[in-house]
Amino acid sequence: MVSAVWAPIFQPFCGDIKRAITESLLAAWLHKNLQYPLARYFTAGLSERSYAAPASLGGITGGNVWELAPLFTKAGVNPEVVRQLEQWGKGFTEVAARFQYAPRGPARNRVTGASKNGEE
Repeated sequence: MVSAVWAPIFQPFCGDIKRAITESLLAAWLHKNLQYPLARYFTAGLSERSYAAPASLGGITGGNVWELAPLFTKAGVNPEVVRQLEQWGKGFTEVAARFQYAPRGPARNRVTGASKNGEE
């Protein structure tokens, strides 16, 4: 509903149906994701740079869906669903930082200040 990639799929439907489908998909996605602790989404040693979504998904995944919350709100999606989406995304981002899922530089030990290879 908020992505050009999905536009052809939603095109035959009126606005209320588009909103209801989008809201239902988001609510189902949240329901499923909330069944697991956030830490289960990460594998130690796997970084955002070393993982790519399968090519067969072609761009329909949308990446960080919670970052689209303002567009979902503008499209009329239930504010409570959008709030939960943003809350889940915030938690995911915080845990990702702890796992250094998308590190900005080499990992460093907080106590010693040394990098993985021991250099300071």
